[in-house]
Amino acid sequence: MNKLINFFLLLVTVICLYTIFSVGLEVIGKIGKSDNYENINNVALNLSYSYIAGLIFYFFISYLPHTQTKKKLKPTINSKIEYLSDLIKSFVQTFESQENKLSLKAINPNYVEKLILNKSVLENSYYSVMGRVMTNQEFLNGHKQNIESLINKILGYKEYLSSDQVLYLEEIRESKFFHLLKVERSNKLYYEYYDDTETRKLIAKELNNLITYANKIS
Repeated sequence: MNKLINFFLLLVTVICLYTIFSVGLEVIGKIGKSDNYENINNVALNLSYSYIAGLIFYFFISYLPHTQTKKKLKPTINSKIEYLSDLIKSFVQTFESQENKLSLKAINPNYVEKLILNKSVLENSYYSVMGRVMTNQEFLNGHKQNIESLINKILGYKEYLSSDQVLYLEEIRESKFFHLLKVERSNKLYYEYYDDTETRKLIAKELNNLITYANKIS
């Protein structure tokens, strides 16, 4: 859609410039051969002057300041997006028995599914260190708020993000992945639910979706 709009604006700009050069400056032939071609030329010329003036005004008052601000904010936005990717990678790392040095983009969906099928969310997290033992579920739920807080901060720069980035940030925030981890120990089906193969596959699927969204944002 943006490409179509840009093409239309470019086309109108070319037509207006042609009108100004042909009618206003008489560099090339005038438009029209009918009896009232002078009136047609005058109307076209006035419209063209108005359009070009508006375009110049927009460029200096809106587009240029926005572009300069976006350039200044880019390192800040990129660092937050990179941190978001690191957080989502930790959702894979928690199921590991040793450090995973792969980048988020290099993590294969089949690898994630195999990992979660072999290790339940109820087992101890890779991040159980310094005497504090926590399960994968506890680790993942503990970082849900961090994800939401970070996404809110990134969306604070919404006008400097692409529409796709905003879309995928919302997808991460509303992900089913976090809902799948809400079942508590007090629930009678707690162990049965998380030991179920289909549940594990669904958790892996939603985690892979998070990875896909994060990769598309960066």
